[in-house]
Amino acid sequence: MGVFVLFMLATLFIPLHYKMYDIQQERKHALHASATMLEAVKQHGIATTGTHIIDGISYHWRLEGQQICVRYTDKRPHERCVS
Repeated sequence: MGVFVLFMLATLFIPLHYKMYDIQQERKHALHASATMLEAVKQHGIATTGTHIIDGISYHWRLEGQQICVRYTDKRPHERCVS
């Protein structure tokens, strides 16, 4: 009976752990994209495009008028824009 309970706990909590880890990673990458946007704003007038590499992921930014967009790929492509 104890082995069955242990098996059930493992099969329930291990997938939950991986899902929580993925969510945390996505939030971390979104934070890094926001930091890249801040760096792009600091360089406004100097450059209109650039790349910022954090933890092995390239965050490509571009300024288009009053809009800043950052593209990056972790498990899938993302693009975040702010006006």
